Amino acid sequence: MLFLPPRFQKAIAFFYIKNNTLFGGLSHPGYKMELNYNKDLVKGLLKEIIKIDYECRDIFKDIKQVEFFVSKYHTPAPVIVTDTDPKYSELATGDFILDIENSELLEIFKRIKENIEQNRA
Repeated sequence: MLFLPPRFQKAIAFFYIKNNTLFGGLSHPGYKMELNYNKDLVKGLLKEIIKIDYECRDIFKDIKQVEFFVSKYHTPAPVIVTDTDPKYSELATGDFILDIENSELLEIFKRIKENIEQNRA
């Protein structure tokens, strides 16, 4: 499958041969029309492989047709998780006066002030 262009490599989930036909299971319906349009490319690549690799000659020499279908049996592409959480430096100084009579609010603002001071370090 590495002989195909990269856009086709990710489209094809698997291949198999049956009755002198090479079947390609596709991972997404959007690729079917494009690959059906490029069947001649795949057939040409098979002919080139037969000329180059003697082991593949026995496998691909009798192939007369190439067919593609959308398969529900494919391994999904690996999900790449990147850390996109931006890290910003703390711009606040925590330099404010706590002139609050409500003790609950005073405690909340004290914690906020402590968090700001810790984040500045």
